[in-house]
Amino acid sequence: VDIISKIEFNKIDMEVKGDMYEHLAARLATAGRIGSFRTPRHIIRTIVKMVDPKLGQKVCDPACGTAGFLLAAYEHIKSQNSKTTLKNVVAENGDNYQKGKGDLLGEKDWDILQENTFWGFDVSPDSIKIAIMNMLLHGLAAKNVSRRDSLAGGADPEEEMNWDVILANPPFAGEVSLERLRSVLPIKAKDSSILFVGLMIESLKPGGICGVIVNEGLLFGRNKSAVALRKLLLETMALQAVVSLPQGVFNPYAGVKTSFLIFKNTSKPTQKVWFYEVANDGYTKGTNRKPDPSKNDLPDLLSKWPERKVSEKSWTVEGEKIKENNFILSSSTYKPESRGNKQNLREPKKILKEIEIVNIELGKQIKLIEKLI
Repeated sequence: VDIISKIEFNKIDMEVKGDMYEHLAARLATAGRIGSFRTPRHIIRTIVKMVDPKLGQKVCDPACGTAGFLLAAYEHIKSQNSKTTLKNVVAENGDNYQKGKGDLLGEKDWDILQENTFWGFDVSPDSIKIAIMNMLLHGLAAKNVSRRDSLAGGADPEEEMNWDVILANPPFAGEVSLERLRSVLPIKAKDSSILFVGLMIESLKPGGICGVIVNEGLLFGRNKSAVALRKLLLETMALQAVVSLPQGVFNPYAGVKTSFLIFKNTSKPTQKVWFYEVANDGYTKGTNRKPDPSKNDLPDLLSKWPERKVSEKSWTVEGEKIKENNFILSSSTYKPESRGNKQNLREPKKILKEIEIVNIELGKQIKLIEKLI
């Protein structure tokens, strides 16, 4: 208390206060004091860069937790509108990104950012309290952030709203009572991850874009609701990217295997899907993750994303092929068999000849055994 009492918080830079608070929120999540687990900030930044939200767009996170995605979108928009205050930042995992204070924004622009840009909902009252304080300490009004169940409950004004940008990491393992589901949901299921992605498809404006983290099971599950969701996604949206994340990227909170999807509401079905397999994200693998910038595929992902370049880690698949394969979206399903150096393999005819010789010898040995018996 004596140490804290000497700190003059009103003189501390807004970014520093925000960073301090996020650090405390992360510690709370690690200790299990709040229900949700924290989405790694380097993963959030990557998704936000790929989605590229802009000033004037309405951004929503229907499962906002402590507002990580909303704040990253805010920082992204500010950096897009900065010149004299723009600076390059190198994260501990080796990621490069830019930060700025939005010096090119006018008074009306700031009003739009503060009042009419960011919406966030979460069912947890504790998460919402932390989210609101987190946003305030980053200098962002939390006018449109509130406790709300995005999946269940009676009709409300927010139910009818649509968004230019949706960014989210919805719960993976939650279950919702079918009787309480909102009527706007296009697919009825008990699995909350299926419900959330369905909600995002339904509430995305024409031309809008979504970046969402999903558990791997959603991409290849053969139950009716999972297949129906993937069918809806590919037939009504333009699924642009499926990015496979390394196992354990959410450690120490959870070891679940995840991917994230980028899709756009173009009013046309998916023609091609770009897959990218992230093997390393700049941290060591295991429960106690430590920075390892020498092993980081995220900068390569971002460099290849604009032109959807094909490489050892990325490939493109026709929408028709995915449709024929029960709409499965797991990246490993379509990974080309050989991306490395061509190997010196023997001719099939020679291999077959060797098998014939072995079979003849085997037949002789079996006859000898029969005689002995």
